[in-house]
Amino acid sequence: MKEPLPWYKIRVERTKDVKPVENPFDLYDCELEEKAREVLAADWKATEHKCAGGLGKSHAEQEAKKLRAIIKLRPYLDRVIMEFEREYFVTLNDKYIYALASGNWCVKGKKVWYQSKSVPHFIENYILKSPFDK
Repeated sequence: MKEPLPWYKIRVERTKDVKPVENPFDLYDCELEEKAREVLAADWKATEHKCAGGLGKSHAEQEAKKLRAIIKLRPYLDRVIMEFEREYFVTLNDKYIYALASGNWCVKGKKVWYQSKSVPHFIENYILKSPFDK
């Protein structure tokens, strides 16, 4: 019987099939969605022999959520200043930090995080909405 791989070699095996996306805005929406499906399929293939109980969200699920959130951010590129800080965070208009994988956001410099419904809902209601609109 073949001996199982140690956990650090399994992670390398899992990620070597899927190449990381350098700049997601260079790809079309359909290519990003294809990449998200590819990431999830590679993760499923690598972990199908394991029990799925109580492990929480995998890295692949968060990566797929990030890619799908970028698809929703694309229509606002001309109206909102976006800076990608770390792997899953984007700064919007130098004021808000938005977590792409979880949908949480906070005001830059504050420690309180809030939950948003979706990326378009957050941008429409908090960034693009005028303070004089009622």
